[in-house]
Amino acid sequence: MLNVDYSIVFGMDKFQHFFIYTMISFLVGILTVMFSSERSIKENVKIGARLLFIASIVDEYRQYFIDGRDAEFLDAVWNLLGILAGICIPYIISVFISGRRQSYSFSYIRKRKRPPYFAIVAILMLIGLFFINEVPFF
Repeated sequence: MLNVDYSIVFGMDKFQHFFIYTMISFLVGILTVMFSSERSIKENVKIGARLLFIASIVDEYRQYFIDGRDAEFLDAVWNLLGILAGICIPYIISVFISGRRQSYSFSYIRKRKRPPYFAIVAILMLIGLFFINEVPFF
C-alpha cells in the first residue's frame, strides 16, 4: 500500500498555485474573448492556455536552479488545473452570451493537419519535471 503524504499533494502551497494560475488564466481568457472575433475565440483560447501551461512548466524548471526553491511535479499539475479552470470560465460565459449553438456530436472525425507538437513538448517537459522532482510524494 502506498503511503501518500496528503499535505504535499493537497497542501496550501498547491492551493496557492491553483489560485494564482486560475486568476492569471482568467484574465488572459477575458482579454482573449474581448479581442477575438467570434470565429477565432476557441482557437485563441487554446493558444493562450497552451502558452500559459508551457510558461508554468518553465517556471518550475527555473525554480530548480534557485537556492531555497523546489521544482515539483505536483506544482505543475496544480498549475495546469488552475489554467484550465480560469480559461474555461470566460469561454463558457462568451458562449452563453453570444447565444451560439455549438454541435457537440462526435459523428465526424476531424483530420489533424499538423502534428500535435504542443502535446509532445508538454509531455516531455512533464516527464523531465517528474524525474527532477525534489519533494517525493510517495
